[in-house]
Amino acid sequence: MRRRPVPALLCRIVQAPNRHGDTVKIVPTLLLTFVVSLAFAAPGLAQPYPPQQAVLCASIAEPPGDSFECSAGSFCPDTTVSVSFNDDTVASVEADDQGNATATIRVPSDAPDGPATITFEGLGADCETIQVLSAGFTVDSGLPRTGAEGVDRWMALSGGLIVVGGTMVLYTRRRRTSIH
Repeated sequence: MRRRPVPALLCRIVQAPNRHGDTVKIVPTLLLTFVVSLAFAAPGLAQPYPPQQAVLCASIAEPPGDSFECSAGSFCPDTTVSVSFNDDTVASVEADDQGNATATIRVPSDAPDGPATITFEGLGADCETIQVLSAGFTVDSGLPRTGAEGVDRWMALSGGLIVVGGTMVLYTRRRRTSIH
């Protein structure tokens, strides 16, 4: 008796008929599915988000006069970091022992509406080069409210009427089937 190679024997063993009577090879299909799923999982193995060299703010839009907190990393530990709002220095903070700097920034009362820039500047993590990190921000003195007042009330009333109508339809159907 002649022996078949193992892969051919394995593929023959795991063949299964589908509902049309065609034979489907299960192992190659499963293997292909596994390889494709790994390919789509690769972006999940990318660098962590957010990158460590970034300015992170608690808010992205505030009106003039309000305050918010921002932080940035990768500075030389225990050094001074200056914080600017549209090129005007608004704070000077000290980086912690891990090189992270956090500042409470007050939007200047004379800041015009629109885009602004928040900048952290200090010695980089190597304690030799200057590092500048920036983030975009929006000064927003308040947009006018659009839309109608009391929409929530009308939505609740409409939803209630739909439920009542649906209940009436079901009740009428059951009543008709019990009469026949």
